Amino acid sequence: MVNAALRRKLDALTLEERADAADYLLRSMDPQDFALTAEQEQLVAHRVAEIKADPSIGVTSVEMRARFEAKWA
Repeated sequence: MVNAALRRKLDALTLEERADAADYLLRSMDPQDFALTAEQEQLVAHRVAEIKADPSIGVTSVEMRARFEAKWA
């Protein structure tokens, strides 16, 4: 969780500045730090197979973004 002082500083940034900060933070992380375990890979493969078998259970990226914005905007 972001500490309160840092959160206040981030909240004070413009949208463009926040986007730049987010981009910087994402690029500063090593993808190897987020490697999936074998169990996680199996779960992803299972869920992909479920969606391929029945696409109606998934949501589009547009719908996912709308849900995200409704919750966090």
